[in-house]
Amino acid sequence: MKAKIEKNLKKIDLKDYSFLRRLEILNNISKSTLIVFFMAIFILSAASIETVQADEGIVNSSTNNTNITNITNSSDEPDSSLSKSEILNSSTQVANYIEKNKKLPDTVNTEVKVISISQYLYAVSSFITGSNNVTLFNVSGRTYSVSRFSTSYTLSQYRALALKTSNYMYTYHKILPYISSTHGNLDYYNMIYMFSKIARYYKIYGKMPKSVYLVSQIPKTARKFSSSYVDKTISSLYSRLKSTKISKGKLAATIKKTKNTTTLKKLQIQYNSLQSKYKYISSKLKYYKSLKNSRWYIPSTMRKYLKETKYCQITNANIVYVATNLKGSTPYETGTKIFNWVRDHVDYSFYYRTKYGAANTLKKRLGNCADQAHLIVALARTSGLPARYVRGTCKFVVSGNVYTHVWAQIWIKGRGWVTADSSSYLNSFGVIRSWNPKKSKITEKLIQYSL
Repeated sequence: MKAKIEKNLKKIDLKDYSFLRRLEILNNISKSTLIVFFMAIFILSAASIETVQADEGIVNSSTNNTNITNITNSSDEPDSSLSKSEILNSSTQVANYIEKNKKLPDTVNTEVKVISISQYLYAVSSFITGSNNVTLFNVSGRTYSVSRFSTSYTLSQYRALALKTSNYMYTYHKILPYISSTHGNLDYYNMIYMFSKIARYYKIYGKMPKSVYLVSQIPKTARKFSSSYVDKTISSLYSRLKSTKISKGKLAATIKKTKNTTTLKKLQIQYNSLQSKYKYISSKLKYYKSLKNSRWYIPSTMRKYLKETKYCQITNANIVYVATNLKGSTPYETGTKIFNWVRDHVDYSFYYRTKYGAANTLKKRLGNCADQAHLIVALARTSGLPARYVRGTCKFVVSGNVYTHVWAQIWIKGRGWVTADSSSYLNSFGVIRSWNPKKSKITEKLIQYSL
């Protein structure tokens, strides 16, 4: 144990610049104190946690905190089992949830128990290969990426994929991050969705489908509100209202001149129809005009801060998926969740300029100030929140040194630009503690950052 501790302690360089930048608060703690601290953590973790190594697969969707963590059993009875009817009922629940929410549920409620989504994957893949009663067990592992699919699998193809999945999980008690298929690597998220669709079909028709068409439930962006669509709809409704009003006026003039009773009745019916149409368009116009007061509505002058750029890939499947899981009920809550997630899940690494961009920073969970800013900006923009880059010279609190620094700002309606610097654990959304804003100077505010 002592040798193990010493080996791991050698990996920790307490003088490392990136370490100090990330943990500014440690300046008053002695090196010996830190060594004792890390020894304690190592001993505790070695005694209680089994480290899981896994290949790259998909982001673990947690609707509560979107942590990328080990997936473990949610059932109180690790060796409980699922019947055929429980699996089929669960498949409908899971498939419908994914189609509605564009993400995985945390857990699955069967008829008598709550199981983890990874346990469900084992059960449904086993059912597709012919098992009508499946014994569950603890499943661990973690995954890192999702992909977009639009393809079909034949009965023999999807059964072979289900067999690979169930065999791997049974053998290793871990999730299978992805399966190699004729159409590319099928990731964890799409695995669960496709197998759920197959089992749902079986529940409805009593047989396996001859083929299944898989369209990944990952939208182009994580936005659920389009300000430009609201503006276009309002403009269109105004035009239709004006046209209907003119038609009403012309018809009213014709009615006044008409003496024939039969013709008059026909014209009156037409006029009443136009009147109903006018009222309908007016009510729709009122509704869409009210949407301009929504907290999610973005003025046209701010929409340039929603665009995709070279290092800010807002349509990337992984970025969209994570952003979907971080969506809050308000823009401010969403911005806070995005900031906290990047700060807490992406490690700071010291190097100059952009190295990875948003997509690869997310994949590697590692980045300097510029790459972390890319990720925050991308997650915000894909969520429908304007975001920009800020570059300046900052005086850092601990070292007292002045460095060139890059961070993000997210625009929140009613609040304006909120600072988001995730490069230090000391910072929170809108609050900077790692450097002194009064002794720092902003040099640029940018739509895109390419250095």
